[in-house]
Amino acid sequence: MATEEAAEPKIVVDKYRSFLYDEADNTEWRYGGPPTYDVVNKLFEEGRTKVKMDDDHLEKWIYILNFYPFCLSGMAKGSLEETVQNAIKTWEMEVTHKTRLKDLKTINPEKFKLFVNEIYVDGTCEGDLPILCTLISFEFPVCHAAPFSSCARCTRREGLSGEETIRLGTYNALLKNTLPKEFQYYKADEETFESSHDVFRSAFPRGFAWEVLSVYSGPPEIAFKYRHWGFFEGPFKGHAPTGEMVQFTGLATLKVDESLRAEEVEVYYDPAELFGGLLKGPLMSESNHGGDTAKSSSATLSCPLSKEITK
Repeated sequence: MATEEAAEPKIVVDKYRSFLYDEADNTEWRYGGPPTYDVVNKLFEEGRTKVKMDDDHLEKWIYILNFYPFCLSGMAKGSLEETVQNAIKTWEMEVTHKTRLKDLKTINPEKFKLFVNEIYVDGTCEGDLPILCTLISFEFPVCHAAPFSSCARCTRREGLSGEETIRLGTYNALLKNTLPKEFQYYKADEETFESSHDVFRSAFPRGFAWEVLSVYSGPPEIAFKYRHWGFFEGPFKGHAPTGEMVQFTGLATLKVDESLRAEEVEVYYDPAELFGGLLKGPLMSESNHGGDTAKSSSATLSCPLSKEITK
């Protein structure tokens, strides 16, 4: 009887992320191999507001737009919007699942810095009334130049390097701040990479989808608006799930080199939009969550200036 040859495993290429299988055998993966994104990709495709218009649907879109021109809400295949969206998804995948800086293809390892809500102003900018909001991560007065540039009197704290971002994980990196403990919804300094991902994977079993809403400038300094969303279907820090959508929008800039590798990523958003939905769930009793009380979770706070800052 002829020997049955084992079929080569079929690799399903992720539609939105690169470098999952390129040199996969030589990459040091956090969990032993490339991740799969089927569940969160489904959430993304069902909930995104910017529908990709590929060649198969172009004729239908043209027909619709002839009669309803106000209906356009999409991004063209191969557009700058799609390119930026997929680049950020790939960057997030690499930072989360690759443990060696040299394996990351999306960043310039010598220059990479990540800044989150990090603009400091000395309060003396002419013609501007500094605004101090202590309830969100804009912890210093904000001037007319923020968030996409800085004036002569503005200085910025040093961002996170590639190694630091990999060590902390994206959740801790994006939620880390220096507010007094009593004002922190989430204490990143008390979380590890693993514990931070356990917390949010528990809260969002189907993942936390991400999309680009608008791109305002092209490379080398790309400015864009984004949206993050998921369904609160699991417990979060002692709060019972509500089943409701939790979402927030923000602004970001991406500075790239000649090879389109990220040198600087700046992210701006209001954490209260995220935690307002998560802390909305009622507190569970100690017996329901292993004695882990929610004492560290402050009541939902609202900053009257935060909406103005993020406009």
